[in-house]
Amino acid sequence: MGGFSLVELSVVLVVLGIAGVLLVRWLTYAHAEQKQVLQRTLLQRADDALLAYVSARHHLPCPAAGIDGIANCTLSTGFLPHAELGLPEPRAGRIRYAVYRNPAITGVDPDLASVAGDLAVAVDRAPVLQMLGNATSGSISAQVALPTGCATLAGVDCTAVPALKSNGLDFCYALRTAMNAPALGNQAHTIGSSGRVTNVAYALALTDPATSAPMAINKGHTFASPRREAGNDYQDKVRAVGMEQLWSRLRCGESLGSAMHAHANAAAAASLNVPAMDDYQEQIEIMVDLAHAGDLGADAAIVLSVAQIFSATAGIFDSIGETANSIGGWSWRVPLSTVGLGSALGATTASAAFKAKSVENVKKTAQLRSAFLDGTPASDDPDGGIYPLQLRATALYRAVSLQAQRADMLGITPGPAERAEIGKIGATP
Repeated sequence: MGGFSLVELSVVLVVLGIAGVLLVRWLTYAHAEQKQVLQRTLLQRADDALLAYVSARHHLPCPAAGIDGIANCTLSTGFLPHAELGLPEPRAGRIRYAVYRNPAITGVDPDLASVAGDLAVAVDRAPVLQMLGNATSGSISAQVALPTGCATLAGVDCTAVPALKSNGLDFCYALRTAMNAPALGNQAHTIGSSGRVTNVAYALALTDPATSAPMAINKGHTFASPRREAGNDYQDKVRAVGMEQLWSRLRCGESLGSAMHAHANAAAAASLNVPAMDDYQEQIEIMVDLAHAGDLGADAAIVLSVAQIFSATAGIFDSIGETANSIGGWSWRVPLSTVGLGSALGATTASAAFKAKSVENVKKTAQLRSAFLDGTPASDDPDGGIYPLQLRATALYRAVSLQAQRADMLGITPGPAERAEIGKIGATP
């Protein structure tokens, strides 16, 4: 009478059974969730390591042939080179890894026949673009060429510090070129639900060995879209980083635009200003010569007007003599000779005024030439602060050109060695 009835015992057993089932399901779910978290964390760590590697080495690592994590640059797909990346976790060796390694991208840049698009190799490939003006047809005149800092700057050893020649700017240029390249199945790519192939800078896949067909989808250069939903036959985790995404992560836009375009155009404008100042000096010299010629002309005019005065005076005396000899018959010539004398006196006055003006012009042109050449403008010159133009134009070109070359050699993420080597460069290129 004081014990459990069979009904009560059955209820307890049912409750315990339900609780046990729920507990088992919860433990299974928790284990699966913990596994998912560990996989996502491992992929995130691998992704962060790759980004750090690119920032420091200016190229992506080559894949590993096996799970030992040792890079093999004869491959474009394989396993994550975790030893190269400094990831000590052995599980990282199971991550599938592929990198975009197109050796020559053609038909993308109109100024270059091909661009080295191998993202696993550091190559000097980012050309400067200088806009030199507009042609008469309306088309833009431009110059595209590789920078020559390593070849022209004294004291720079690009052999000892290779990153001065090939750095993050070159990697960013390869990314930009690859953005416009057609999708290729023999390069690292993802396949969407519609079957669309999209090339990526690199792709990572952590496959689940418990599935019935591990690595059946994420193998070789082909990776499933990271958005693919998991199912009974697919539990892989994929992380694919496209060209645009890596471009944004490295902040390539602001760096490549300023170093390869803005700096180069400023240097081109400064270089064009130097011959312009030489032409301006020639014009100033012509102005000085014209001023001196005008001064000499004024002197000649004065001499001529004085001679005219003497000639008019002689004419008056001659007219008076003729009048006396002709008993007044030639008296009408005296007023005419007097008028000639007045005209000569007027010409002398005008010549004197012209002489004063020419002297002023000689003085002003001499001051302008002195201001232009050695920077000594007149005290009343409102533009005195801009002189000496010719010396400044040359110095400005050298300074801007030097900064443009420095920007190309430092790249995006310069290290201590690069900064130390650049610090050896003098103020003149």
